[in-house]
Amino acid sequence: MGCSGECAPAFSKKLHPCSVLIEINNAAYKPFKLALRGPLRKLCTSLHLFLREQPLIKKCALIMNYSVVLKQTF
Repeated sequence: MGCSGECAPAFSKKLHPCSVLIEINNAAYKPFKLALRGPLRKLCTSLHLFLREQPLIKKCALIMNYSVVLKQTF
């Protein structure tokens, strides 16, 4: 059983399940689609901020470790 959709009785046109989902684009589906995109957009934004600030976090960690080493040597 593959992903061809031929064995799936719910799909009368024998299309791939993803192609059937693409056809759903009416006014009743739009609020549902926007609700799904909301958390995804927030997740992408927070991931972007994390990746952008990660070098800064590493620099701060290096500076803090360096200052701890200096305090221990003196």
